[in-house]
Formats: sequence, C-alpha cells, structure tokens
Amino acid sequence: MIDDPAARSAQPARAAVNTGSALLLVALLALIGSFVYGIRQPGATFVWGTNMISDLGDGSCRTWNERWVCSPGWLVFNMGCIVAGSATITAAWTLRDGWGRRLAGGWPSSDSD
Repeated sequence: MIDDPAARSAQPARAAVNTGSALLLVALLALIGSFVYGIRQPGATFVWGTNMISDLGDGSCRTWNERWVCSPGWLVFNMGCIVAGSATITAAWTLRDGWGRRLAGGWPSSDSD
C-alpha cells in the first residue's frame, strides 16, 4: 500500500464536511419539526397572516399586540429552536476551514496563492 500524504490530509477535511453537513440537516429538521409540532397542538392559534413565528414560543395564552396568542407546544418549539441554533453554530465551526471564506463571500488571503 502506498502512503499518500495528500490522501491522509483529505480524510479529516472530508470528515469535517460530513459532520458539518449532518449538523445542518439536524438543524433544519429540528426547526421544521418544532414548527409543525407547535402549530398542530390542540388549542394552538396560529394564523399565517396575523401571527409571528415567535408566537409559537410564548408560554401563555393571552392577547398580545391586538392578536390572540396561544401555543400549548411552546416548550417543544423553544427547545427545537435551541437545538437548531446550536447545531447551526457547531456546523459553522466545523465547516469554517473548508467552506468558511467561500460561504462568507470573502476572498482567499494573498499568502494562499
């Protein structure tokens, strides 16, 4: 077997991209899942034209800024948002070396040319 240093150095980068991509998928699923759970709860009052997405995280049923807000699934919605945010931040940290500058719209540094 031939020892290829380039192939060895590509393996951690590939693992980081795979991990970061999986974390982005987790974030997306957590956000969508918590939203669907929040609006499907009995007693939830969410109207697209009236309510804001943050109303699903309100822990009480009340009138707020001239609209009725009631979200029985508020805890699951808030936890889903925390999981999605944490997964996104971790994915960004994991992907920073491989994708960071390209995704941020930055130019490569002059010493890498």
